[in-house]
Amino acid sequence: GSTYIKTEQVEDLLVIDPETEMVSTIEDEIKKEPVENSENRNNPCDNSKIAIKKKYQCDLCEYNASIKHRLTEHVEAVHLKLKRFKCDQCEFATSLKSSLKSHVDAVHLKLRKFACEFCDYKAHAKRNLMIHINSVHLKLKIFDCQYCDYSACTKVVLETHVNAIHLKFKKFKCDSCNFSTARMADLKNHVKAVHLKIKEHKCQFCDFETSLFKHLKFHISAVHFQIQVHQCDQCEFSSARKYTLTQHVESVHLKVTRYNCDLCDYKAYKFNDVRMHLKSVHKETEFRCKLCAYVGTLKCRLNRHVKKVHMKTLKNRNKKK
Repeated sequence: GSTYIKTEQVEDLLVIDPETEMVSTIEDEIKKEPVENSENRNNPCDNSKIAIKKKYQCDLCEYNASIKHRLTEHVEAVHLKLKRFKCDQCEFATSLKSSLKSHVDAVHLKLRKFACEFCDYKAHAKRNLMIHINSVHLKLKIFDCQYCDYSACTKVVLETHVNAIHLKFKKFKCDSCNFSTARMADLKNHVKAVHLKIKEHKCQFCDFETSLFKHLKFHISAVHFQIQVHQCDQCEFSSARKYTLTQHVESVHLKVTRYNCDLCDYKAYKFNDVRMHLKSVHKETEFRCKLCAYVGTLKCRLNRHVKKVHMKTLKNRNKKK
């Protein structure tokens, strides 16, 4: 049966891998030292054990180990980035045999023996359950971003945020289109929603359906319950989406303009406003491509079309030559 973890057992947990659904990092696994027997552990005068504990020192960092093969594992995993243990069911690879077993149990066998006492969530490892309780139920976010006011419940989630938002590092790329992201989970969601057209989450109040449960939750709260959680601090405007509030502040209060009319000095925050301006003032002036049948209402759009479609084709032809 399922093992239940009580709240008083919650520890400070730190790292979860979004790609493998596992918590322990390679460094954590390697740094676990074997526990000596109780006699030696309780004897403060046993200097030989203390000496052995720090016998093997890494030349590249401050890590030390009591067993030589632990140091070897550390160097291979952390510094050489070697991943000798490969999963025969997917592309996952790791430096530790124990990590491979955890991956298979969690991802392929779907073993979930640790159950949350607060909801229906189940985890394959106790540490994953602790992460869940800390982040979802206790709302603990102890890792702060050095670039903005974002905070995360785990170190890996914070690193994902920094890579995606600040470093613009997106290593997961879609095979079917130009979409790329910093998280494997986002890529899977993209493929399911955009290419496979899977919409498994249906609204009980209307015909709305979506690929993501979080989108269904937002739909119900915003459309059916009329919950507006984001309030403007300069006027009475409120919105269910943070992004919509940001747009409101930029366009109404900060007077930000992102689009220009190519025929006069008119500027607007939204592209649709420029289109309406063109229709009413300039009678929808058209910009036609000389190389194909493309027609645009903005000169900048035509330039972007030429650069993206025709310049790319020309470059490919030159490469073939």
